[in-house]
Amino acid sequence: MSKRLNGLMAAALAAFISTPALAILPDSGMWSIGAELNGKPGRGIQIDRQGGSTLILTYFGYRADGSSLFLQAAGTLKDGKQFDGVLTEYRNGRALGGQARDGELAQEAGPVQIVFDTSTTATITLPGEAPQRLQRFQFEDLRKRLNGKFVHSNSSEYANLSPGRITIQAGENTLTMTETPNNSSGGCQYTGDLKPAGDGFHSKGSARCVWGERINDFAYEAKHLKVDEFGNLSARLYLGSPQQPGVYNFRQFITGICEHQGAIFLATPRCYPDALQVDPALQRE
Repeated sequence: MSKRLNGLMAAALAAFISTPALAILPDSGMWSIGAELNGKPGRGIQIDRQGGSTLILTYFGYRADGSSLFLQAAGTLKDGKQFDGVLTEYRNGRALGGQARDGELAQEAGPVQIVFDTSTTATITLPGEAPQRLQRFQFEDLRKRLNGKFVHSNSSEYANLSPGRITIQAGENTLTMTETPNNSSGGCQYTGDLKPAGDGFHSKGSARCVWGERINDFAYEAKHLKVDEFGNLSARLYLGSPQQPGVYNFRQFITGICEHQGAIFLATPRCYPDALQVDPALQRE
């Protein structure tokens, strides 16, 4: 049996296998509460997660008299999406320029609950308040990093890699990706929207894949699509039937590195900082 046929059969088999649910792991960073983001000083939430399911949450806001207030809570995600904790206030810690001293518990402000629906959006219930939306605070536009060509590989639920190249064109609100595998005819083209999501992007749309003489149409959703300051591409890509929007039965993990588009001498180097529009100092260690 040819390798080509083997690959097609594996893809067909994978299309009938339901992908296991993944926990919704929230982005670390600053989150804004409801419709309170208006460009003026306000309140918010800082979430820290260090690669696992444990979260440390810091609330910064105000008391009724207008003085500033910070509260903290810690806990683990339940059911892969829900955080429950108790917001706690502390006092008598070290002041700026002051002598070292330990803080102490002042009081518990009450329970806090966050239910995440994506890694950058959630619903939060604060003490004494109705549930309201919570979203990752977006303060930098990184979509220009997406534009370019990348040497990449993708893998599905099996521990095998499919190397190739992918070209990305990112507009203000649109995304086009063309994926071409190495040593094979055909490939896939993805066309959809583009929305900022924390330090990456989210995209939904349609895909057309050509494998030999076969043409297949899919609905797709790309999560955690990002290119970091070193030019590393990563994303989770979900595919499903166009007749069942939002139902995905095939998942791919994409990783890659951007290619330099200038003159090539011995081998193609990774793209330079100016192509990513980043300060060269960010690539120094």
